[in-house]
Order: sequence, then C-alpha cells, then structure tokens
Amino acid sequence: MAQELRARPEVFHNDAVDFIKSVQYQFGEQPAYYDQFLEALNEYNAKQIGVETLIDRVTAALHGYPHLLAGFNPFLPLPYELQSSKDPEDPHVSIVSITTPTGHETRRMSLHPDLWSLAPRQLPQDEFKLMIELINDVNKHYVDDPTVYRAFLKAIEPDPDNPKDKVVTEIEEIICDAPDLIGRLRKLMGTESPP
Repeated sequence: MAQELRARPEVFHNDAVDFIKSVQYQFGEQPAYYDQFLEALNEYNAKQIGVETLIDRVTAALHGYPHLLAGFNPFLPLPYELQSSKDPEDPHVSIVSITTPTGHETRRMSLHPDLWSLAPRQLPQDEFKLMIELINDVNKHYVDDPTVYRAFLKAIEPDPDNPKDKVVTEIEEIICDAPDLIGRLRKLMGTESPP
C-alpha cells in the first residue's frame, strides 16, 4: 500500500522568495548553479518533473550547503526530508540523508571544484553535529510556524560581514519564546551569558 503524501504547514510566498534569495546569494560567484536550481523548481512547478526528480536535482545543487538543503524541507511534501553533513575524511564530500515515503537513503556526493571556495567553513565534527541538531530542533519546534524557521535559517547563513554577537542577538529575537534553544545556540556560538 502506497504511503499518502501530506502537505506541510503553509509556506508563504515571502518564505519562498527569501529562500531563493539565500540560494542566489550563496551561488553569487557561480550563477550557473543557481540557474540549475531555478530550472529544477520551474520544471517541478510546471509539472514537468516529479518530486523524486526535484529532490535529485536540488540535492545535487545544494548538498554542499547543509543549511540550504535543510532549508528546502518546508517546500517538500511530508514525509520527504533532506539533510546533509560534511564527510569528516574529506571536506569536499557530503553525506546526504534522504527520507522518502518508502524509507531512508544515504548518498555520498562530491562538491564540484568550482564551488569549493563558496562552501561554508568546516566546523569541527562535534560542533557541526550540535548545529545540525539545533537546526532540526528549531524546525520541529516551529513546525506550525515555518516563517520563524525560515528566518532562523536566514540568520545563521555564513556571512563574514556579520559579527557573531549580532547573529546571536538576531536569532534570539527570532526564537524568543524558546529559551532552551537560545541557551544551546549561545553555548554553541561561544556567547553564553555568565551564570
């Protein structure tokens, strides 16, 4: 018996626009990759490709950017979900986890050399794992309010011009009703308030 796909809580137009702008920003120096991503979205919206093909193409484009791949989840029907992490042995290889109605799949994917300079900085493995757990927990906490989750993802995007303290303050305002998540964020970012 086939599993029924369920819609996620409503995603607003502004959320989609913000996400697409985030992808565009990430691929600013390599616009061909952004164009490939947009082409996949347009073909899916025109019903020229199905959700499985969309996932393959989006994963191929975004696997080297865990925050973007996780940020695409609100646009997929449930139970689909995408996650990515760096291979601890090779910073140019991603371990991609894909959940579908039929189960779970793991893929190893290499980042194209054109994108090496655009890849987010490599976090130590423990720190990276904690950040992914925090992202997932924020997603679960705000499952009924995807605008908060989208704003959170936008705020944590790597930006060398945005100081860490400013990022933490911005995120605290976004998830102000979740002190446990704020505490984990402060600890992870090294900005814990003194006791």
